[in-house]
Amino acid sequence: IKPPTHWSGPVPALTNQASSYYTHRRLYLNNSGNLLAVDNPLPLNLAQVNATIHVMSGGPTMLGDDIGYIHDERLSLIKKTLPRPRDVAVPVDLFTRKEQGYPRIYHRKVVKPCGSYDVVAVYNLETKRSIQEEVDLKAIGLDASPTYHVWEFWNAEYVGKIRDRLSVEVPPCTVKVYRLTEDTGQPVILGTDMHVLMGEVEIDRCEWDTTHQALSGRAIRPVGEVGNVFIYGPPKMGVANPKGYFVAKDMESDCLIIRCPLRFGEGWAEWNVKFFNF
Repeated sequence: IKPPTHWSGPVPALTNQASSYYTHRRLYLNNSGNLLAVDNPLPLNLAQVNATIHVMSGGPTMLGDDIGYIHDERLSLIKKTLPRPRDVAVPVDLFTRKEQGYPRIYHRKVVKPCGSYDVVAVYNLETKRSIQEEVDLKAIGLDASPTYHVWEFWNAEYVGKIRDRLSVEVPPCTVKVYRLTEDTGQPVILGTDMHVLMGEVEIDRCEWDTTHQALSGRAIRPVGEVGNVFIYGPPKMGVANPKGYFVAKDMESDCLIIRCPLRFGEGWAEWNVKFFNF
């Protein structure tokens, strides 16, 4: 338990990642943030910071906790980083941040056969004050004209829809991890609680069936694990088969947020949410 600026803390790890990300899997495996420690008595917010850096660095894994005795809650944090993604996150503000310090905004593009989305991590390693950041969507390669759904991982929260830019407020010594998914006007995956990148490694299949108005898919995790997929239901659409799913209405966006609980009895689990218009 140390200040974030300590030589073994998150600030040097982020600085190393930002300054050498372009060498990753070209000259060697970048090992920035490769040592992951999350167990008590490390505060939960710092454990989440460590886990996020670990996922975003794309390098080898070294665990710093005693796995035989680790608290179950903290073991779940390690599971949310595995399998380890291959790619490293790009520091968005490496050359644009005017004040001294460290790059705070990191971006990962995720491209899969079932669709693409973007993950943005915003770190605040100040010990006493919150920060506000503006992420220009053009700076991460997105077209500014469409609307995007925003889901925050650590709070499991639907932030809403954005266009042009993502405005965030991050409390001291915390990180926010956002999934940006283009709004197609149809039901889509907003995120998951199984992995920090929310779909790259655990979502095996997802498709929208226009004829039957159903969003179905499959996730893969180790046998015995449990998890959730969160789905967006557009305005003027209801869930035709709500049994087994948990449905809430976002009154600000006039949409549905559906939680699909999954149990991996055989190493995989499926969902099939059917909708109707009204």
